[in-house]
Amino acid sequence: MNNKINSAEDFEKWKANQKLDKQKHVAKIKQIEKLEDKIEYWLLNMESESFFTIDKSDQINLLDHVTHKERPEVIKAEIRRLDATNKDFLSVRIRSKFYDRIKETNDLELTKTKFIDTINKHIDIKEFADIYTMAKLKGFDRYKGGRSIEQKAEDLRSFSIGDENRIMFGHIYEGYLLAELVSEINQIKQNSKVIQVDNRIDVNITAEKFAALMYLLSTKGVFDLAYFDFNTNYYNGEETVKLCQKHFKIISQKGKTKGEEVSIETLKKAFKKSVIKETLETGIDNLFEALANLPKLNK
Repeated sequence: MNNKINSAEDFEKWKANQKLDKQKHVAKIKQIEKLEDKIEYWLLNMESESFFTIDKSDQINLLDHVTHKERPEVIKAEIRRLDATNKDFLSVRIRSKFYDRIKETNDLELTKTKFIDTINKHIDIKEFADIYTMAKLKGFDRYKGGRSIEQKAEDLRSFSIGDENRIMFGHIYEGYLLAELVSEINQIKQNSKVIQVDNRIDVNITAEKFAALMYLLSTKGVFDLAYFDFNTNYYNGEETVKLCQKHFKIISQKGKTKGEEVSIETLKKAFKKSVIKETLETGIDNLFEALANLPKLNK
């Protein structure tokens, strides 16, 4: 099928199809009971749509349909969505340029000062007197040194209230990340050889097979994933995913993302107990079968 947009008519058809797709997904989300499952479905099927600002005509905004206790989960989901989709954030581009420069600089302190000056300009409303800079400044001022998604959600929670903050949340979060980058730059010392290099191991099997492999190795005593998290149905909860992503780079093997690193949501779904069970039952390879039949190692 030819999906190219060659005319205004093609564009209108594309917009209509996009709207129909979104309506289909919104209808599905309304039928899902658990908030966790709603979020998972949303991130897998409507990643480009904010959890905060879905059109009111769609009659769905998770923030308006959750309890006070559940609200942080929606905020964390929006942060994860932004992390996965906004690769053009100022913080991402400036960080990349900074680490490229310090590989060859003879004056680290000057380089740090110049890059921090650049960041400060982007949150200076005298330099850029617009609503986007004001939003970035809000997020920049809210940073308190936290790195975990829980701390980010806590720091930014108040910005999930009110239409203006919700609409501008992406820019507010961008300012928060700029403050985080300033902190990161300030901590680098001369001759510390802190160069940003991705030293993770590339994994060229699907996320589902990787999760099943990790599970089997843990059951054989090779290493200890420690716990089952019965609340989220993730094996060892989100901590297993964080640990694996820290050391392994799982490469997508199919679809539009083939060759790219899989998203955190895809990896978390792969570690669900039900998905691991299904993978072992229906997608097992000779290697997995051999591992499954091995006795547990004696420690």
